[in-house]
Amino acid sequence: MVHIEDMKICHLSFILQRRFDNFTIDFLEWEDSSMLKKTIEQNPHTNKVAVESSTGRPVGYILGGDTGLRGVLHHLFVSPEYRSAGIGYLLMAECLKGFRENAWGARRILGLVYGNNPSAIKILKQNGFIFNPILEQNFPCVIPCYLDL
Repeated sequence: MVHIEDMKICHLSFILQRRFDNFTIDFLEWEDSSMLKKTIEQNPHTNKVAVESSTGRPVGYILGGDTGLRGVLHHLFVSPEYRSAGIGYLLMAECLKGFRENAWGARRILGLVYGNNPSAIKILKQNGFIFNPILEQNFPCVIPCYLDL
């Protein structure tokens, strides 16, 4: 069983070590622990971690934050052995709940998703994100999407 909780600094090493299946975090600043630590501290309601209840081991996370004008989904990750179990959906739902309850005045959340990641696209669409078909056709590698709060 897995539960979702607010991300804490103690989860920092889990995030920095995610490199399953040749995966690496795209934003260079996330590889800097001081930047990630600041993000965790500044956005406690939108940074979530999925934890295996029996072991306390993190198995997934979502990073969401505020740009001052809008919310931004920075990253969603679920360990390969826990995928297709609804954990990504739960992480997204809890992150969006944090945006809605503590939205800093933001009225829109932006996200980017790899075009070759149908699971992430499905999670975003299930949570109400809108994908512009023209952008999907013209930017098949990284597709922008948004959700109005």
